[in-house]
Amino acid sequence: MRVATILLIGLAALVPAAIASAQPALAQTYSSAVAAYERGDYAAAYRGYRRLAERGHARAQVNLGNMYREAKGVPLNDAEAVRWYRRAAEQGDAIGQANLGTMYWLGRGVPRNDAEAVRWFRRAAEQGSALAQAKLGNMYLYGRGVQRDDAEGVRWYRRAAEQRYAKAQYTLGLLYAKGRGVPRDDTEAVRWTRRAAERGLAEAQQDLGIRYANGRGVPQDAAEAVRWIRRAARQGYAKAQYSLGLMYASGRGVPRDSGEAARWVIRAAKGGSPKALFYLGFYSEKRKKPNLVQAYAFYSLAASAPDAKVRSKAAAGMRRVGQRMTPGAMTRARRLALAWRTKNLKARSAAARPRMQLSRPAPQRQPVSSAPGREEGEDAPESFGGDR
Repeated sequence: MRVATILLIGLAALVPAAIASAQPALAQTYSSAVAAYERGDYAAAYRGYRRLAERGHARAQVNLGNMYREAKGVPLNDAEAVRWYRRAAEQGDAIGQANLGTMYWLGRGVPRNDAEAVRWFRRAAEQGSALAQAKLGNMYLYGRGVQRDDAEGVRWYRRAAEQRYAKAQYTLGLLYAKGRGVPRDDTEAVRWTRRAAERGLAEAQQDLGIRYANGRGVPQDAAEAVRWIRRAARQGYAKAQYSLGLMYASGRGVPRDSGEAARWVIRAAKGGSPKALFYLGFYSEKRKKPNLVQAYAFYSLAASAPDAKVRSKAAAGMRRVGQRMTPGAMTRARRLALAWRTKNLKARSAAARPRMQLSRPAPQRQPVSSAPGREEGEDAPESFGGDR
């Protein structure tokens, strides 16, 4: 009996030591998997994450779910992504909870269920996840899975914004500008918009630039407007590229320069800006030597814009130009539009698809979500969490 007791005591002493010795090996495997993913070696990343995920490593489970949802190194499989998110979420991992909520909101891999989405967003938000707090705020603003409550939506967005989550800061600024859930206050709107802009959020930089251009909530200052709009344009934000093109065309805040104007408007059009596409159509129609084929092609591309005003103006341009074209020219215009759409707009759609974000072995930070909400700039729950 005494020998058995001694053996048990010896084993009990060995277990913590074995666990402790395993921790550095697990951390090294995780770091190696993250590094493999970041250099594009998805097969190696998958092996590392899978090995750890099956041993209960929550962050590896999240990243494995990300790979299944994005089809990185494995076939696209939303159900499998949900399975791994759920395993991480049930361990209390906030990113897993937020991502599982997002899958319920989208109906990807599970039946769409807003109430279940809210449940998982709330669990992550209460742990302090700024991303989940913003998602939960969005659900309250639109009454998805909860009774609509603008003030509660603002409360959750504020909690995320106070953690320096740029997208939430920008949305909070929009809510102050609109007086939604809070009294309308341009000073507060500018304050939160500026914070988001300073953190590099292109939408906020564009918005702040437009405020300076129009003197809305700030002194009118064309040079300062250009400075902020240019910062957003250099990030590839099509709205800002179009705005910068107009500034060069009119000479506001910069010397007038038709070449720079054209360069930025074309970049905006390639980025999918309907207004830029319409502008190119109008320019092609009204130039000294009109190019009707090009004008019709750009008008037709702008005619599919979500903005009803742009659609209407583009359709009118198509009718006006079409009356002056031969059937052969019309055919060439349609081919040109198709070629442009294939080369530029489809490539843009692929690039804009929300991406999953991986977790580094370093301390967690909150990412900027990749997709806007139903109102311009507002957070929507379709973005996925994690810290790269």
